[in-house]
Amino acid sequence: MHFLSSSRLSDFRTCPRLYYFRDVLGRHTIAVSAALAFGTLWHTVMELWWSGRDVGAYLTEHADEIDVTDAAKITALLKCYRAPREQFDVLAVEQEFSVKIESPDAGRTFYNYRLIGRLDLVLRKHGSETIWVCDHKTTSSEIIGFGPYWQGLQIDSQMGNYCLAIRALYGEESTGFIYDVVRKPGIRLCGTDEKQAALLGITSAEAYSLRCENEIRKSPECTYQWREHPRVEADLLDARRDLWQQVEMVRSCDNAGRYPRNCNSCSGRYGQCEYLDVCTGRASIQDDTLFRDKHEAAQGEDAA
Repeated sequence: MHFLSSSRLSDFRTCPRLYYFRDVLGRHTIAVSAALAFGTLWHTVMELWWSGRDVGAYLTEHADEIDVTDAAKITALLKCYRAPREQFDVLAVEQEFSVKIESPDAGRTFYNYRLIGRLDLVLRKHGSETIWVCDHKTTSSEIIGFGPYWQGLQIDSQMGNYCLAIRALYGEESTGFIYDVVRKPGIRLCGTDEKQAALLGITSAEAYSLRCENEIRKSPECTYQWREHPRVEADLLDARRDLWQQVEMVRSCDNAGRYPRNCNSCSGRYGQCEYLDVCTGRASIQDDTLFRDKHEAAQGEDAA
């Protein structure tokens, strides 16, 4: 049985060879980018917050494992975070799913492939029958208006896949998704924070966190965006067709045992592809000083 998640399908669309290294062989880079580390930490914090658990206790307990500036930013973001939780019933937090992949046109099913994943948050608004899938996202991009960041999300297949999962799990016809987006504070720790820390008798990181908080409070809409998008039948039909065709391409590569390279993806939004040296013959995918197996990477992410 082959298990495909939205992230694995995204890897395949980015570059089939990257998909092969990361998702078929299960070899992950040891180094983790700062952007990914921050996003992982925010997702953990959101899981605790929406579950009603003590986020502060978690940050204190794991202080030695978290970058100091990341912890300061997270603390500031939490103080100003105002998601409309009172408007919703929380049905599930971090809910795992595994659903069949079916053709919307031919009535066929991929019996050896399944769509899997984890839903950040499943909500139902008071007085409504619609079930909402909420996805927490962090970015450094501009989130006011409908710029390139939002345009990219509009055609992202992830939330369509999640709405299909909701139908399979809950049997609900009325579904929608919510983007709960946080823009990371752009200011950096500097000498100003050291001076303020000395005046207040606190650490530089605490002074930096206060400065981030003050910046956020000036215009919170620049840092937080909560956007609800109802899904109509045409949207879900497109999602099912996209998913089916993508899995057909994956299956073609799996059957042939060949995963072509995409040189247009050697540089991306997170920098150079971590497998570029492998593709160009400068490194080996079996080099344990550069890569680790999937289960080891997962343990490291859990620790973060």
